[in-house]
Amino acid sequence: MNDDGRYQSGNGWLQNSEGTWSYDKSSQTYLPVEANGTDEHYGAFKVSFKDTQMIWEREGDGLHVTVRMERATKLPKSTADKFVGLWNLKDFEKKVLPKSH
Repeated sequence: MNDDGRYQSGNGWLQNSEGTWSYDKSSQTYLPVEANGTDEHYGAFKVSFKDTQMIWEREGDGLHVTVRMERATKLPKSTADKFVGLWNLKDFEKKVLPKSH
C-alpha cells in the first residue's frame, strides 16, 4: 500500500492487482477498490491486530472470511515465478494423425 491511497498486489513477484484503498479509523475498516475490472462488492474488512499478525475479517457469500497476515521482510517466490520471462523454442515435434473415414 502506498501513502497516496494506491496499492499493488500479487503472488510472489508477479503483480496481478492494483487500485486504491481507504481506511476508516472510527470503524477500523479497510476497503480496497480494484482498478482492473474485479468488482469488490463484499465491502470493507474489519482490521485488528494480535501478536505479530494483522487480521482482516468480513462476510462474503454467506461465509465469514478471515485473512491473517504477518509482515514480510522480502518478497516471496511462488511456483508461478519460475515460468515468467522470455522463452526460446528449442525443439518441437509434429505428429500426423491418421485420417478417420
